[in-house]
Amino acid sequence: MPRKLPQLSIKHIYAYLESSVVILTIPISFLCVIIIRAFEPLVLIRVGMLNATRIGHFAINTELYLLEKAAGINKPKSRYLDIFFAPKPLCNRYLLKKWSEHLIILPGFLLRGIYKINSFLYRGNVFTATQESSRDIFDLLHFTDSTINFSAQERFIGDSLIEGLGIKQGAKYVTLIVRDSAYLERLMPNKDWSYHDYRDNDIDNYVLAAETLAEHGFFVVRVGSVVKKKFRTSHPRIIDYAFNGKRTDFLDLYLASNCEFCISTGTGFDALPHIFRKPCVYTNFAPLGTFPTFQEGLVIPKHYYSTRLKRRLSLKEVVDHNKAMFIVDGGKFSELGIELQENSPEEICDACLEMVEILGGTHLVTNEDQFRQERFWKNYPLSKLIDGQPLHGKLRTRIGRSYLKQFG
Repeated sequence: MPRKLPQLSIKHIYAYLESSVVILTIPISFLCVIIIRAFEPLVLIRVGMLNATRIGHFAINTELYLLEKAAGINKPKSRYLDIFFAPKPLCNRYLLKKWSEHLIILPGFLLRGIYKINSFLYRGNVFTATQESSRDIFDLLHFTDSTINFSAQERFIGDSLIEGLGIKQGAKYVTLIVRDSAYLERLMPNKDWSYHDYRDNDIDNYVLAAETLAEHGFFVVRVGSVVKKKFRTSHPRIIDYAFNGKRTDFLDLYLASNCEFCISTGTGFDALPHIFRKPCVYTNFAPLGTFPTFQEGLVIPKHYYSTRLKRRLSLKEVVDHNKAMFIVDGGKFSELGIELQENSPEEICDACLEMVEILGGTHLVTNEDQFRQERFWKNYPLSKLIDGQPLHGKLRTRIGRSYLKQFG
């Protein structure tokens, strides 16, 4: 039986054609590298590749690059010019449009060859613009406004589209993103993404939290460009935007900019509300060692279940088990005798209601609550580096109150 060929989207075909053009431009690219190097004493030209295939990195890494540039951080002492390209397939074309208001972004077929040849000839990419970190290690997000702004026309269109979802003007809403494997399988169907399966979660476990928030007067908008399962609830204030046929790149961005907060499992979309300075409730977060410690919000991790002890490990036990904290390959957990288990619907709901209290100014922190927080963070390896970078500038994250009381 002949092997079935994978279906290719227009995006993948475009990316293939762009790569073919890059091959044809290799001689010109080589010459450009020599010229750029020759002019380096006069002006340092840096070519950067935006991580435009993944919405999380495309959003937060680029925002942090711009904030660091404005603050004079990682800025060359000599005259310089940064030029970027965005490889295909693009995760969000409208975000590219908004970044183009602040960056020089040229077509990939013009710059990809230069970028790759320079990487090969000059290991380390001396003139490549660096925007590879997704962690705010200089505490810039807290003290600045979002780089991206919407024009009056964009706001009018965005407000109209939100009303088209059934959300009246001025009504409060929350965005909800629950990771599954659908996006990466669509993005690169021939690659084995199973090592990421430990990050997947069941959207059904979020029905209780969504319906509870809806009863508190919030609309809940389930987002996602490619997802597997529909959100099975009939509550009129809950909108399965990922499935209702009204999703657009622009509306993804606009929804994120105006939500009260985002409920996430630690996946790409939550970077959009992040760049608009919106708090986040991270649920089912894993691994423990990559907590978004730099972001204001709440986090409750997945449960680490010991197959040897036949029970869930406490947070302290996981922290003490240093290897388990930083695993990013799902297969490694089983080697350590650990299974990751999802948060219960009640745990997710408690964390979301705590965020409502925080935003509403009714959040009471008892001495016992504060003691638990301080005890956890005292044991947490805050001095640990991720990819050579510190975890944060200032610790701004809290563990969900109910979760910490039960499993701390």
